[in-house]
Amino acid sequence: MANSQLELQDLYNEALTREIIGKTKTCGLQWSFLGGTQFQAQEDVSSVIWDFFITKTQIGNLTYKYTLDIKKNSVAYITIENGPLPFTERDSVVKDLYEIVEIIVLQLDSKLKETLDVVKGLDDCAT
Repeated sequence: MANSQLELQDLYNEALTREIIGKTKTCGLQWSFLGGTQFQAQEDVSSVIWDFFITKTQIGNLTYKYTLDIKKNSVAYITIENGPLPFTERDSVVKDLYEIVEIIVLQLDSKLKETLDVVKGLDDCAT
């Protein structure tokens, strides 16, 4: 019975993260850049204030950890990290959420397009 409850907790965490991704993609959550590699969003639902924090932390030279911290009325509610969920064989989508938020907030897609336009305009020096 305990294993089933833990598996349900993993599924809940995954569903919650996917719901946040959905709201982010449809502009239902407005994220702000806190500096470094951390972003925050806030949602007011029936007088309950939900704070969402997504963070990217470097571990070693090429490895990163992605963490989603959620607070309910300023009290820690849940923390979900990327990688395999503890009680199921499913991978968390926290990294996906971070990448989506980073692209939207820092407008990386428009900066990439701008860079590509500049590169297209360069003369071919190889000829």
